[in-house]
Amino acid sequence: VTPRHVTFARRVVAALLVAGSACVAETAVQRPSDIDALAVHGLGFPRRAGGPMRAMQSVGLIGVRKDLRVWGEDSTIWAAPDLLDQAIKDARGFDSLC
Repeated sequence: VTPRHVTFARRVVAALLVAGSACVAETAVQRPSDIDALAVHGLGFPRRAGGPMRAMQSVGLIGVRKDLRVWGEDSTIWAAPDLLDQAIKDARGFDSLC
């Protein structure tokens, strides 16, 4: 796996995190773990990774937010969601939310 593949994969999962956070904010789902379940069972996201929310939490939410801010310079699609800031602020990640 090349660094380019890793960067691409990180962006894809980050996009799922952003979209999933919007679903939580709009109350389309109750909690971040619902997004993980939907991704695993509906999209074929690797079960071992736990879903996009869990995967990003595992690699470090502060680093993810930093990446989103850098990518956000190119497009507003990468704006860091409020849910991400809440998960970082609480220091327990998405598990403590909702």
